[in-house]
Amino acid sequence: GELESLAVLFLWDNKEMNGTIPDSLYNLTKLEMLNLGENQFNGTISTSIGNLEHLETLILGGNHFTGTLPSELGRCHELSILQIEDTGIGGIVPPEVCQLRHKNLVSVNEFVEYFTADCRSDNESEFPFIKCDCCYTCCDHNSKVCINRN
Repeated sequence: GELESLAVLFLWDNKEMNGTIPDSLYNLTKLEMLNLGENQFNGTISTSIGNLEHLETLILGGNHFTGTLPSELGRCHELSILQIEDTGIGGIVPPEVCQLRHKNLVSVNEFVEYFTADCRSDNESEFPFIKCDCCYTCCDHNSKVCINRN
């Protein structure tokens, strides 16, 4: 419909946004920015996220997801900002996503990679939620303390 050309979807901090991410959202293939941070979303991140090939910014932090980060996210070749801290996403960050960091994950300050996840385990939590060898900033899910790794 009319939303097919939508480039920015900003639904930050709206506690009434809950449930799983609707499958129809993955049909918005022109999206460049998707901010679903600080809501009540749950469930897994669909492999259909790879349909959003023009995505430059993906902010999912502050939700209640389960499962792992799909390797299909690596098809989002324009991705420059990725925030998945405080989500419950676990496992290991796929190599396809790590390759994006070396290619173009940068912050507003030039040439600084910007990839934030719950990969810090040396604070209140016993183990990190997610193993991430390519994250720039690692957070502890319980304490919300984050540190830059590089």
